[in-house]
Amino acid sequence: MNQRLLDAGHKLYCTWKTKCYYRPPADLKALFKYAYRGGFWNAKSFLIHSRSMRLHHVIPFLFTAGVIGSAILGILEILIFQTAYFLSLLGIVVALHLLIGIVYAARSLKYENDPRKIILPFIFFAFHFSYGWGTLRGFLKGKRY
Repeated sequence: MNQRLLDAGHKLYCTWKTKCYYRPPADLKALFKYAYRGGFWNAKSFLIHSRSMRLHHVIPFLFTAGVIGSAILGILEILIFQTAYFLSLLGIVVALHLLIGIVYAARSLKYENDPRKIILPFIFFAFHFSYGWGTLRGFLKGKRY
């Protein structure tokens, strides 16, 4: 919507006088469904107006496509060549994502010491994968709803 307003010649005005309340999803299933829907509709918006999607929308899609692609190529590689370079690449990508998640989960401990934060890296992974999966599905469905 913001991009359409800007394209129509309007300006966006930001003010601290307004309030917005965020209500997070009630559980992990709802959180991942929220991520999927966000990715799905961002892909739909992109197909209608290409400037609506920014880099931070594309990265989870590329991540998910890379994970799925590496898994498929890895399985084919094992069946055909008996090597596992693509599965190794997949392992490195997943491990790197989880490592970055561990770093950020550890950083968040200084603000609130909660032992449940140990699962945050896995939640980050699932959220990004869900968002990317939604984007992929949105692109595959095309402009039809």
